[in-house]
Amino acid sequence: MWRWAGIVLLAGCAVPQGPVVEALKPQLEEILAPAGGEWGVWFKDLQDGETLSIRGDEEFHPASTLKILVMIKIFLDVHAGLYTLDDEIEVTDIFLSAAKKDPRPFKVAASVKAVADVVGKRMSVRDLVEQMITVSDNLATNNLLRKAGGASEIQKMLARLGITRSTVARYLMDDQAYDEGFSSVAVPCEYGQVLEQLWRRQILSDWASSMMLRVMMRLRGNRMLPWHLPKEALVAHKTGAIEKVRNDVGVVTLPDGRG
Repeated sequence: MWRWAGIVLLAGCAVPQGPVVEALKPQLEEILAPAGGEWGVWFKDLQDGETLSIRGDEEFHPASTLKILVMIKIFLDVHAGLYTLDDEIEVTDIFLSAAKKDPRPFKVAASVKAVADVVGKRMSVRDLVEQMITVSDNLATNNLLRKAGGASEIQKMLARLGITRSTVARYLMDDQAYDEGFSSVAVPCEYGQVLEQLWRRQILSDWASSMMLRVMMRLRGNRMLPWHLPKEALVAHKTGAIEKVRNDVGVVTLPDGRG
């Protein structure tokens, strides 16, 4: 069965108010029904706070949407002076499994040539973030996750942001740990909470927040949230796909005021 999780925060535009937003729920459910599977949708208008939820408080697999969390942790580390975006780190394709029973090192392949070409060499933190978000490279992600201190440090960050159920449990492609039940979790309304804090510049400075949102606007192959939106819409988002899971989370800004 397919599982799909989506979260949309709408900023800088007018949308229907109060009960009208809630009235859209059965229409949305009717649109989604023919696709089958299980859907989690969470929407919030960042101007007036109106929300719409379809299983938005349930748990889904985050797939690559968790890369947003890794990016935020990297920028928090930069803000703390632990390193800079221009620092270069050695790119490795070998990682230690989080499995408890006989954990063994495992290898992760790059999905793009730009990262594959630097295995055993060095790449800047800035460029790794670009590859992690815009083309969703898993090897770039694991190297950044290691730089950020590992999954446990992401969990500490989420706790500070008030997130209690969404998790990052392990490196990506760690099949040993997955087989033992170590799987990351995304709750749509919590991902919405993180993105709202990012958009409101409550996590980091305006400069850092704007940079992260701009990286998300450069996502390639973005046929989900932006697909039926006017071309003028600014969509800062991150997709995810794994087996029968499809996700997209993001902030949509309509500068012309229409919603």
